[in-house]
Amino acid sequence: MDSIVRAFWWGHEHGKKKLHSLNWDRISQPKGRGGLGIKKFKYMNHAMLNKQYWRICHNPQSLLDRTFKARYFPTCSIHDYRSKPHHSWVWRNIMKQENQILREGKWRVGDGYNIPLNHRYWFPHSTLNLSQHHLPTGTVGDLIDHNTRSWKVDLVRRLYPFSQALKIFQIPISKTNSVQDKLLWRFSKNGEYQVKKAYELLTRADASHPRYFQANMGWWRTLWKIKVPLKISTFI
Repeated sequence: MDSIVRAFWWGHEHGKKKLHSLNWDRISQPKGRGGLGIKKFKYMNHAMLNKQYWRICHNPQSLLDRTFKARYFPTCSIHDYRSKPHHSWVWRNIMKQENQILREGKWRVGDGYNIPLNHRYWFPHSTLNLSQHHLPTGTVGDLIDHNTRSWKVDLVRRLYPFSQALKIFQIPISKTNSVQDKLLWRFSKNGEYQVKKAYELLTRADASHPRYFQANMGWWRTLWKIKVPLKISTFI
């Protein structure tokens, strides 16, 4: 049917029955934008697969992570790993990077020793050349005064451009050892991956996905709140 839903109503025109059709892109719009809120399988599948990726990232001591790490990436981080053709189909699908927006992260700083200074989510546009500087570990921990639990201001200013140094100074450092270095998902307030938000990001990023009824979003939301049988709301 070429992505066409043919399930709405029959009309009469010149004595002949006519089948009215709606494009699937319109049906899959949220209810607040004139659609029926039906999810697209492609985007939903990508959102769910990336949930497994973040589950492994956030639970490094879990049996799942330790098993996959021993089998597929024993000598590197999962963030730097690239799957190989002979690896299992399930693992290759988890590691697919078709939607980089779902992998974007930001670091929560503990002692900093688990955050490499050249990590792509630690100021990815930095021009810092580690070979030119004599840093003990090459991690963010080198930039922290662990006695005062504060940034080494002079060192950060020497290593980074002024604008990036200011952003680093704004990153809070825990005054105790209770906070661990952790890579958080960029698009949620608590840093936890959310499938619903991921699906929304994918549909928003799709340039071919139509934007129906943007000006009437309030009207559509009101319609779905009316206490009538669901088939009536769906028909309208």
